[in-house]
Amino acid sequence: MKDATLAVHKAAYQALYADTDLQAELGGARIFDRVPERARPPYVVLGDARSDDWSTATEGGEAIVFFVHIWTRSGHRRDNHALQAHAKRILTADGLTIEDHHLVAQRYQFSDTRRDRLHGYLHGVLRFRAVTEPVTNI
Repeated sequence: MKDATLAVHKAAYQALYADTDLQAELGGARIFDRVPERARPPYVVLGDARSDDWSTATEGGEAIVFFVHIWTRSGHRRDNHALQAHAKRILTADGLTIEDHHLVAQRYQFSDTRRDRLHGYLHGVLRFRAVTEPVTNI
């Protein structure tokens, strides 16, 4: 069985990567797990994740918090917020398809937008929470 956190991360990446509207807004398939050296915004990056036990007395489960980072070069916040809205729509629309796990619940929790002092880029961070249970073959 796959690790639930890794499965959620993979499903989020695939959902973002498959969205043609997001790719058009980014100017190409600029969705990364790890940002290539010298890459310039705009781009989307899957960030850190945290997993907590969400088991019951009869079933296993995990609550996974994961982050999506949106980087833009524009001096206008609307560009960063438009990309955040795309990511939010994609990751909350129908839920993720997760290998070896059942998605019990998924929701957007919050976002934060800041200006990177070194380059002046805008950095948006979105936090999502997914609750999973392992698929059992009975």
